[in-house]
Amino acid sequence: SRVDAAPLAFAGLWEMKKSTNEGAEVLISTTIITTNSSPEFANLHDRFPVILEKADWGIWLDGLTQAPRLKSLLHAPNNGVMRFHRVSDDVNKVANNNENLTKAIG
Repeated sequence: SRVDAAPLAFAGLWEMKKSTNEGAEVLISTTIITTNSSPEFANLHDRFPVILEKADWGIWLDGLTQAPRLKSLLHAPNNGVMRFHRVSDDVNKVANNNENLTKAIG
């Protein structure tokens, strides 16, 4: 979570494809963009989701923003922005879906 408790906004992409077959469903797919982990989180994982700062949300969502500007947003969060704590292994089970999954343990 963020140290300042602000919402997390991940950089992501989406695509909508319609089959050429008559009556076929539309396929919508999404992905979260990751980047190399910062030194602060490297001991947890080598990749980290790109988290957009609120000031950059509009830039990311604007279909006219040029690629070089978008690429400049693709980096790990600055040190001190995020915090982490150990959670239960129950978080790894898809069937589990409740707020207790994010509570700190031990």
